Amino acid sequence: MSYKILNGNELLIQGALEAGFNLYTGYPGSPLADFFNILHEERDELHKKGIRVVIANSEANAAAMASGAKMAGQNVLVAMKSMGLHVASDALSVGNFANPGGEVKTGVVVAVGDDPWSISTSTPADSRYLFKHLHMPFLEPSSPQELKDWMAKALELSQESSVYAGILLTTFMAEGGGRVLLGEEKVLSKEPVTLDPSKFNLSANVMVPPNSLIADKEMIMNRFPKVFKALEKLNLDAISGADSEMAIISSGGVFETLKQVLEESGLIEKFALYKAASSYPFNEAQLMPFLKTKKTVVVVEEKRGFLEAELRTLIGKYHLGIEVYGKEFGEGVEGFPAFGGLSYEIIYQKLNLLQDVLDYKIQNANCAMPVKLDIAVPRRLPTFCPGCPHR
Repeated sequence: MSYKILNGNELLIQGALEAGFNLYTGYPGSPLADFFNILHEERDELHKKGIRVVIANSEANAAAMASGAKMAGQNVLVAMKSMGLHVASDALSVGNFANPGGEVKTGVVVAVGDDPWSISTSTPADSRYLFKHLHMPFLEPSSPQELKDWMAKALELSQESSVYAGILLTTFMAEGGGRVLLGEEKVLSKEPVTLDPSKFNLSANVMVPPNSLIADKEMIMNRFPKVFKALEKLNLDAISGADSEMAIISSGGVFETLKQVLEESGLIEKFALYKAASSYPFNEAQLMPFLKTKKTVVVVEEKRGFLEAELRTLIGKYHLGIEVYGKEFGEGVEGFPAFGGLSYEIIYQKLNLLQDVLDYKIQNANCAMPVKLDIAVPRRLPTFCPGCPHR
């Protein structure tokens, strides 16, 4: 065991090596463009380890490869940017509904780089909604160590449930990184795999009517319920903060910023803090005992209120009397913005605004507020992402 400093794209690959993926594919796009540059440089060494690296012609092509490799009993990692998930959605849906079965459990993990601040993305997409639409549970790591380690967790989630699983990270995490504890790389078989189409279960793998209706029922009734059991087994959610009836729930990279604000403002002593590893679906085995002791829950998330909506649905399902604050703090009072990302300053200001609603006082924090400079800055037109074939 040793420590190493890696950026976010390197962490994806290191985590994949430790998890045991056979095929690495996808299509380059910021913030995951460097993922493919690294793979291209290391492709010969990876090939010696029994790993196939393929930079696809499109995200849809990569998703089709994943489906074929899954049928051949191989574990697959597919990487793309947020808009790429839109491109791949048709092939991902078909592949996810297909269920080869077999004695060997295989998995497909789709790593997606979202860009909340629209730094390098043409459309400010929120991939959580599309993951849910595709019946794909997803994990949202909040630290470099989790990003690396949860590659194996996402693969296990896919293997145990038989459905595709997602790993969602943002620009700051993909282009950031940190010092992580490395694990052992998994040794893979170097023997080629022969796929015999004559042994295919056509009704379970070819998505045409009436097979698609049967697959839909199988997904809802049997396959996706296994996700809840797998999440309970993984037990990745974390609880910290105070023993309070007021709680804050968050997930993903913004959680670490939130935690810093709470610690430096003194609110960590007033709120219970819950980090959801997966907002779709929730690990109810961990979350429900926590919620049953709360009267107020504040949801802190970037982009639209996906986590908040899932939480409200869960609260309604179990008839809990909990007040929820997230994108709104009351009638006519804007909460955490539904556009762009969340910075330290925004979280600090919004938590300070909540004092009028929740009747608490925020302590002075060492928060440097942004200053508007009265100078002319040259405008720079956007360019294509590094590694993009169109550049």
